[in-house]
Amino acid sequence: MLGRVAPALLLLALCCPAGASPPVAIHTSGASSPAISQQGSNASTKVYYSNTVHQRVIEHVGKKIAIRSAYLLPTPDFAGRRCAPASTPCVDDLKESAFLHLQVQSIWPEPVLLTAGRLAIVDARRLDGHPGMKGVDVLAEHITANWSPERFLLAPGEVKSIALEGGVRLHGVMSFFNDEVAQEPIVCLDASPCTIPQLARVDELNRFLQARYGRAATLRVTLYEKDYQPLLTAAFRLSHGGDLFSRGDVRKNDYRLQHDAFIGEVLYQLQGGMEAFQSRREKPAAGRTPASP
Repeated sequence: MLGRVAPALLLLALCCPAGASPPVAIHTSGASSPAISQQGSNASTKVYYSNTVHQRVIEHVGKKIAIRSAYLLPTPDFAGRRCAPASTPCVDDLKESAFLHLQVQSIWPEPVLLTAGRLAIVDARRLDGHPGMKGVDVLAEHITANWSPERFLLAPGEVKSIALEGGVRLHGVMSFFNDEVAQEPIVCLDASPCTIPQLARVDELNRFLQARYGRAATLRVTLYEKDYQPLLTAAFRLSHGGDLFSRGDVRKNDYRLQHDAFIGEVLYQLQGGMEAFQSRREKPAAGRTPASP
């Protein structure tokens, strides 16, 4: 018995010298790693990496699709300009409300059909869900509520932009857009949301969102295929936003909202722009500038 144990102890000593950290344990949810096999066709792969029992990171690897970018876009009357006392009637439901837009990419060798999408607000204060948005590129929460279901069919490698039906109301966020911020220049090019050259404003917005809605305030997105079979789950922490240069880690579910787009689109409205992003995207034109107030 000792003869068999000694070589094992020697091997352990060679692999892990005194003071060295033990190797990272990798556990998967199946008999073999689903990250390198094709077991099952739905849900997101979950791979667990941990150094200790108490430290664990869950990775979500979308088997069929990946999110390339995500951003909140304000509703057409986000700033409430049409709710002046003289306005009759005043539709206040759109004020400080935004909807989540995603750019998704198929990473599957066969066509993939998105059938539904759901947005949930988690661990947040002063945030409410907003009644649904409708449109040909809006992925509804209910399968039969999609206006153009065929628009959500992705060919292998195809990239599409979609919006989710459910929105979020950011109570009090307009206080961030003071007179100084409102005068920031914006850039609106082609079919992309407006953005801001001064990207330091993104960090300022992150601090504002954390103070107002909580550090843990998160938007959780679930995309479905077939009969509500989960295809990908992603979490976006509201105060962990980035800009157009930010790149999250798909495997680690480290997605970041592009807050420069959100700021740019709000400023577009404040500086006199009247056309919704969806309309501008359908007729792209370089060098767009907001209309005069």
